Amino acid sequence: IEYYRESGPAFRAIENPTGEAQSLHNTGMAYSALRKFPEALTFLENALKINVFNKDSVEQARNLAEMAQVFIANRYWARAWTAASTSLAIRKNVCLPGHPDLTEAYRLAGDCFYGQQAYAEALPYYDQGVKNARTGADDRETLLALGAQLKCLRTFPDKMYETLANIEELEKCYLEIRKRYANNDARFRIAALAQEHFETALAVTASRYEDEASDELIDEALRFAERNKSMALVEDLQALRAGEATGAPVDQERDLKAAIYRLKANMDAAKTEDERKAARDKLGREQFNYHTFLGRMQSEHPAYFDLKYNTPVPLTTAEIRERLADNQMFVEFFEGNFSIYMITV
Repeated sequence: IEYYRESGPAFRAIENPTGEAQSLHNTGMAYSALRKFPEALTFLENALKINVFNKDSVEQARNLAEMAQVFIANRYWARAWTAASTSLAIRKNVCLPGHPDLTEAYRLAGDCFYGQQAYAEALPYYDQGVKNARTGADDRETLLALGAQLKCLRTFPDKMYETLANIEELEKCYLEIRKRYANNDARFRIAALAQEHFETALAVTASRYEDEASDELIDEALRFAERNKSMALVEDLQALRAGEATGAPVDQERDLKAAIYRLKANMDAAKTEDERKAARDKLGREQFNYHTFLGRMQSEHPAYFDLKYNTPVPLTTAEIRERLADNQMFVEFFEGNFSIYMITV
């Protein structure tokens, strides 16, 4: 911020309004990252004024997109939509198909509705963002577009097939990033998506069984259920070992996960749509808290992530047995109300 604020007057002194506007925009972004939103808006609005005067539509769209994110963070939905929709309209005119700026604009427009639980209105914008991202080559925006689409698809019980397809595509993106960059966050996301894949696949299989009951579908459901449980078990095992080795606060992580399992159970047990919606909204907030906590864990305890996610994830109980230490024996596991328990000696 200090350097950005010094560069603004310097650009003004040499009569370079484009440079001054960029400096103001960057200062606003830095304040936004510090969650100092009033200061962020002041600098972003000043940058926008310069770009409007200069008729620089590309930079106007960039200013508006950043302002939209500030308004969304503060839940100023009307102002968020004005900024996001204006940015989207500009970028539709100036961006080629596949451009990451256009993907971002669709995602922000969807976020304006998603934050208000208007999921049906949000989904078309997320779909357009994914469609645009597929024609481009920006890994980051593709991941963000697919992630936004996934969180919205989850809210529609009748869109399980689309949810499963999204998870599979998202997993491929993270695998590519992990291969290319050896990215710790990608390792974590792959592990989380693998479990989500089996959960959703199990739900899809159950839905198919209602229409076409068969022994094959029962076998398929059992296979997905067993793999899903083994994913949970091995994650707990690896988290325990990684926590002991690094001193990371794994108890706090376990408590957050337990809260998520509890809310999922409440959502499944809901008898009315209002109860289901209330549980779903609470679940969304708890999942946000969990991922925020994991992001902090990743930065403060990188060794924990290395130990926990830097190994292939086994998918059967037999493979779990092979992972146990020499002095451990796997006896059995069983399901409680909100957790899966493993008994070892």
